[in-house]
Order: sequence, then C-alpha cells, then structure tokens
Amino acid sequence: MHGQGFNKYSPSIIPEYFSAVLLLEAERLLWSNSSPLRFSFPNFSLYAGINHAVFTKKCGVGERHSGGFNLSFEAGEEESLVIDRLHKVRKTTRSSSLVLMKQTHSDLVEVLSQVPEGTLVQFECDAIISPIKGVGLLVRTADCQAVLIYDPKAKAVAAVHCGWRGAVKNILAKVIGKMVKEFDSDPEHIKVAIGPSLGPCCSEFKGYMKIFPEGFREFMVRDNYFDMWAVSCWQLIEAGVKEENIEISALCTKCNTHLFYSYRGEKAPGRFGASIGLC
Repeated sequence: MHGQGFNKYSPSIIPEYFSAVLLLEAERLLWSNSSPLRFSFPNFSLYAGINHAVFTKKCGVGERHSGGFNLSFEAGEEESLVIDRLHKVRKTTRSSSLVLMKQTHSDLVEVLSQVPEGTLVQFECDAIISPIKGVGLLVRTADCQAVLIYDPKAKAVAAVHCGWRGAVKNILAKVIGKMVKEFDSDPEHIKVAIGPSLGPCCSEFKGYMKIFPEGFREFMVRDNYFDMWAVSCWQLIEAGVKEENIEISALCTKCNTHLFYSYRGEKAPGRFGASIGLC
C-alpha cells in the first residue's frame, strides 16, 4: 500500500531533533487489504499482548451510502450505519467491548477499573487507560493525532486524542504520569505510536503567537507552520519515553484525503479511527 506521504516542501524535522524516532512512510506500515482497509505499526506488531489498528475511510459497512468508513455519530449519517461500523472495528480487533470517547479537546484522562457493561461504551474524555484484557479503546480523528500507548511490563494500554489544544495542555505527559501513578509504569518501557494527522506541510496556525507556548516555536518549519509530530515527540521524551520507543505514521491527513478524513482538507464531519486493546 502506498500513499502520498507528506509534501516534501515541509518535511518533518523529527530526524534532525529526534534521530531514533521511527518516522514511517506508507510502505513501512503493515497494511491489511481486507475490509475495512487498515494498517498496524511494525513495533507494536511485535507484541502478542495487544491488538491494534488504524482504520482508513475505505471499504466499510454502508460505504456506498456515505463515501467512507465514518465512525462519528456527528457526520449526519444514520446512527445504525455508524454502530455497524463500530461493531466491525470491535470484531476486527477481537474486542469484547469497544470504549469510545466523547472528545472535547480537553486533558481529561479516564482509567478503566472494571469491564464496561455493554459492547459499545462512551466516556467524556480525551484519553483512556486500560489494564483490562479484551477491551478495545478507540480514538476518532480527522486531522488531530490518535496516540496509542502500550506498557508491556505493566500490562496497560492507552488511547489519546491529541489536537493542538491537547498539545498545549500537554495531555500526553498527563497520560504517562497517570500510568506511572496507577500502574507503576516506567516511562522507559512505554511504547507509543502516532496515527495519521496533519503533517508539517499542512499544520498552519496563523494565530500561533496567541495560542502556543513559546517552546512550540522550536518546531516551526516555516512561517505559521509547525511540525506537531515533533511537538508530540518532544513532550513524550520530556515525560520519560525513549526516542526509539516512538513510531509515527508519516501520513498527513490533509494530503491523503483518499485514505483519511481531514477537516482542513474536506470541511467534512467524518472521522476515522485508531484502536488498541490488551488480549
């Protein structure tokens, strides 16, 4: 499977700043061409203790009606179509329950303490941590980062929705800190994968002086454009995660609207998903 990747006019500065981070072009991701079209991350796939996947908008239940494998209830589709697709995600990842988030660009982090009641459950938060086998955690995005986290020692996973507001609030550090507190995780053991999202080619923030902390300016690639992948790497590394334990899909959503929903690229309300769970 080959995608466009990102515009070489503004390549990621990750190799310059964080040389051990794995920045993966489309051909280095592990693609499954069965319905729905999806991929997994190479490093995560080495671990038998987790199921994970990033779902594209291609080849889904009801695609002939909607034009894609949309996982959002806010896209104006029949609810039954979205529910069917969510169950498809649940079954594809071999999860008994699928936990969704009502994402509000907050830094709220939920920790699951028991098996959810029902096959589809939703919490109002932007990150969920789980130590429970058979429960899948789903992030839904359309330019923001879906960040999947796994601690193979503590046997815990997390799914994080991280847009620019989440980055400003440093939600990634909060999740790592919560895993340390709740499960005695050692950040050096934690593995992280970042899904398709706005690349440095398309992460334009004209009002950045008002919304971004000064530290973000280190990751400006040209006037008003930022490498938000690099920002997330920086925040994760500051929280104790090792560079070599971070892998990023170098697929810009705005540059690859044939594969992923992009709010900036399409102004459409659809969302694709990324899921992780213990097995």
